[in-house]
Amino acid sequence: MPDSVPTPADHSLQIQQLFVRRARRVARLDDDVIELLYGGEIPGDATTVQQVTLLQTCLNRFAPKAREIIWLRYHNVQKPEQIADRVGWTPNAVNVALAQARSFLLECLEHQLVLKMQP
Repeated sequence: MPDSVPTPADHSLQIQQLFVRRARRVARLDDDVIELLYGGEIPGDATTVQQVTLLQTCLNRFAPKAREIIWLRYHNVQKPEQIADRVGWTPNAVNVALAQARSFLLECLEHQLVLKMQP
């Protein structure tokens, strides 16, 4: 895992891939927003800034080990078997942890969106 905490911009492309697979049932970030996140730029419009903030809020709630395996899988593009070797887990444990992390991220984003919509 890198010395610094991964930022939403570091995860954005990989998270977009998660949304493509898992979030057809919920609203997801626009492709333009993801491209901007991936480039590390945050435009000044309020909607995009709010989306980035929601994403950052959810990513910051991950446990350190979960953040590490998410980083390895989606930033370093490592397969579960490679991650398992690195962290000392079985490939199945890595797959389960990744599935739980994806579910947590989706639920967190849904919850954050509901909170933002309340008066």
